[in-house]
Amino acid sequence: MPLPLPKIVSFIFLSLLFSGQLLLAELPKGMVKFMNVKGDVSALKGTDDQKLVAHNGQILDEGYTVTTGDNGSCVLVFSNGSTLVVSSNTSLSIASFRQESFDDSTRKFELLDADPSESTSDLILNYGQLLADVKKLSKKSSFKITTQAGVAGIRGTIADVSFVMDTTTGSFVMKIINVVGSVTSTAYNVSINSDGLQEVEKIVSELNVGAKTTSLGNKDLASGNIATSESRTEPITQADKNIILEAIRNANITDQGVLAALNAVIPAIQALKEPAKIQKNAQKDLQQLEQKTQKAFQLSAETQTVVALTAQAVEASSPQAGVVDNSIVNKDEFVSSPADPE
Repeated sequence: MPLPLPKIVSFIFLSLLFSGQLLLAELPKGMVKFMNVKGDVSALKGTDDQKLVAHNGQILDEGYTVTTGDNGSCVLVFSNGSTLVVSSNTSLSIASFRQESFDDSTRKFELLDADPSESTSDLILNYGQLLADVKKLSKKSSFKITTQAGVAGIRGTIADVSFVMDTTTGSFVMKIINVVGSVTSTAYNVSINSDGLQEVEKIVSELNVGAKTTSLGNKDLASGNIATSESRTEPITQADKNIILEAIRNANITDQGVLAALNAVIPAIQALKEPAKIQKNAQKDLQQLEQKTQKAFQLSAETQTVVALTAQAVEASSPQAGVVDNSIVNKDEFVSSPADPE
C-alpha cells in the first residue's frame, strides 16, 4: 500500500498542481510506456480494483500507480522522451502528465533527444527509488517528483530520487542526487521549539553536479505527518554511486547519450577531490561538462550493451565530503504550523 503523504507535502503538491499548471491541465494526457519489465510489476488506476500486470509496450496515462515487488523492476518511458528506472520495492504515482499534441504515431519515445512539445509531469514517489533521465525540456515544461519529505525539480539531467521509511518506527531517509545536469531540491527542517510548537524551515537548493540533498527524520504514524526532520546537502558517496550503477544495470537500456553524460561527470567530480585546485580548474571542468552533456543528449538513443564500461567510468571518481558548495536559492522563515509552510 502506498504510504500516506503528510499534510505539509500534500499542501505543497496541491499548490504546485493547481496554481502554476492550470493552463497545462487543459492539454491532452501524455503517454507512459513500460519497457524492460522484470519480475513483479503492476499498475493500478485510482481506486480501481482491477490491477494490471505490466508488460513491455503497455501504455499508461496519468492516474496510475506503478508498484514493483521484491524481484520487480521496470523502465517507464514518457512521451516527452524522459525515462524513469523504477527499482524493486517501489511505488510511483503518475499524479499528472499532460503534453501538447504532436505526431506520436511511432510511439518510439525512447528515441527522443528532447521533449517534442510542451509538457508537465507531476509524479509522487510513495516509497522506493527512481533513476530519472529527463531529456531537455522546453522553457514552459516541467518535471517534478514529490516524496513524503520533499520535492525534486529536474531539467535535462540524470537524477536519483529515493524515499525509504520504516513502517514500524516512522523513521525515514530521503535522497535527491544530481548525477549530471540541473536539479532543484526542496527539503524541510522540522523541529519542536521550547514552547512545544512545531517549527518548519523550508530549504530550496540548486544542487551542483555530484551533490545530493539528504533528509533524515521521523513521521507520526498515527497522523501521517512529519514529526521531525533534518536536511543537509553534501557530495555523493561511493554507496550512492553503487545504487545508481545498480539501477543502470537493472534498466539494461543504457544508450550512448547516458554513457557519455555519466563520463562527462568525471572531470568535475575529480576537481572536488583536490580542494587546492578548485579555483583554478573547476570552472574549466564544469564548462567542459556542460559541452559534453549537451553533445551527449544529441547522440542516438539506440540501446547499447555498455553497462560494464559505465560502471568503470563512474567508479573512477570518489569526491570527499565537505567540498561541494550548494547555494540555497530560497530559505523561508520559521513558521509554527506544517499545514501552512508558506
